[in-house]
Amino acid sequence: FPVTIALKVRRAYPMATFNIITNGSLLDRHKVDWLYRMNFNVGISHDGPLHAQNRGLDPLDDLTMRDGIIFALKKLGPNRVGFNSVLTKENVSLVAVKQFISKKLNGAIPDDHIIVNTEELLLPYDASGLTHSISNSDEAKEAIHSVFWETITGANYFSNTVTQKVS
Repeated sequence: FPVTIALKVRRAYPMATFNIITNGSLLDRHKVDWLYRMNFNVGISHDGPLHAQNRGLDPLDDLTMRDGIIFALKKLGPNRVGFNSVLTKENVSLVAVKQFISKKLNGAIPDDHIIVNTEELLLPYDASGLTHSISNSDEAKEAIHSVFWETITGANYFSNTVTQKVS
């Protein structure tokens, strides 16, 4: 069904930009080849060191899933695939997220091809989200300081969302 819709939209709007967000767990060579042919951009949701705690299974811990993600990164390249991270009070460093992902990829992808963007700070919609949300001024200062420091020192140069906001 989604394949049919994508094909129809592509025929009707050949210059359209297609984007898909995934946790990467179902990416395989067949799907990635199709995403490549259809000219999709892919965002892989991953919160770095706190991913498993906050979201469950880390696809980078499963060999088959990790291979699919690595294939996507290689086939689509850094301009068409990257990681999206939600910042929480426990997870305010995009640099730490990138380092964590890079370590999990174990050298299969060059560091300068690992793009980590942020979906901003967690906006809670349930009790679990509230426990990870910034809830006081000290936590807010720490988050702002971390992102700001990484930005002014150039440490998070790899994040398109930060670069776009500062440019």
